[in-house]
Amino acid sequence: MNTVCAEASTLFHAMAAHTDEHVDRYLDATDRSFGELSMLLQTGELMFSLIGPPPVAKFKRPA
Repeated sequence: MNTVCAEASTLFHAMAAHTDEHVDRYLDATDRSFGELSMLLQTGELMFSLIGPPPVAKFKRPA
C-alpha cells in the first residue's frame, strides 16, 4: 500500500503544463489508494498499516 499512496500523495498540483497522461496516472493511483484504504477500513486493519503520523498540510501567510 505504501507505494500506491505515495503515488497519490498531495504532492501533485495539477496545472496547465501537465498532460492528460499525467492526470490519468494520478487519478489511477488515487483510485487504487482509496480502494486499498477502503479494504483496510472494512477489515479493521487500517491503524496497523499506518507508518508514522498522518501528514498535515499547514497554510502559512506570507510575511
